[in-house]
Amino acid sequence: DDPVALNLENFKIMCDSIRFYENMDRDEGVSRLKSIYGEKRVETILGSGIKKLAKSEENNYGRTNRSLHATTFLSKGSILTNENSALLRTEKVLRVGIPPHLAEAFYGKKLKNDIPDGEGIRLEDLF
Repeated sequence: DDPVALNLENFKIMCDSIRFYENMDRDEGVSRLKSIYGEKRVETILGSGIKKLAKSEENNYGRTNRSLHATTFLSKGSILTNENSALLRTEKVLRVGIPPHLAEAFYGKKLKNDIPDGEGIRLEDLF
């Protein structure tokens, strides 16, 4: 098991706490938690609701997300399909490809560059 996983006793405490607070009015629950753990800690945990990268994520952001990669060597002129490509996490030594939400729009397109096995398929690689 993961070294940071809760043991059974602490897991039960967590579940019981969730059940206690889940049906409570949000403001009342937050107020109670602030009185137990302090306002600063609770506000930090709740966050602003705005998604942004943590400082520790910035250097690896593009490399830890999935993108479109060749699953075999693809020669110039090949047609891109979901059989010869996959949405994979980019390794540190491979280039980042097209983001997942755009991949389907490019299936059936012809490649204008050779794509080595495993490399990311970029917009500039397609006609």
